[in-house]
Amino acid sequence: MKLENGDSHDQDGVAEKLYTELPETSFTRSISNPEAVMRRRRQLQLEKKLQQFRSKDGGPDTGGTLKIYGEALCKDVPYKTLLLSVRDCAGTVVREMLDKYGLIKTDPSQWCLVQVTQQPGCPDSEYILDDDECPLNILMTSSNTAHEFESLD
Repeated sequence: MKLENGDSHDQDGVAEKLYTELPETSFTRSISNPEAVMRRRRQLQLEKKLQQFRSKDGGPDTGGTLKIYGEALCKDVPYKTLLLSVRDCAGTVVREMLDKYGLIKTDPSQWCLVQVTQQPGCPDSEYILDDDECPLNILMTSSNTAHEFESLD
């Protein structure tokens, strides 16, 4: 930019002066990928929560992940994986599932968690969990049969 008389020296001098006279600081700002930052933040939160579940005395872990099939909540997203404690009850799991599917204002008492047990050569059996039953504990203490947990209305 130039002054009316064509002299640009004063403007450049002010900019140069401001740039060089700023105090040095240890604070630096960097441009980062927000998705990578959020992914890393989620990973750290999961690691912290998993660390709480790990047994320090070599006993069984007190938590883990559980895949919940929520097609009744959203056809486009067939399941969500939750990080749970063996003490988390079905009522809590239903609330977390509704939150994960973005149904925050939905009444959790209108939904239930269903345990589907699959054994080769046998028809699937379904069991509606009471709100105080703990699905991860059921899964960790059951036999080798395959279980699915579904949210149903």
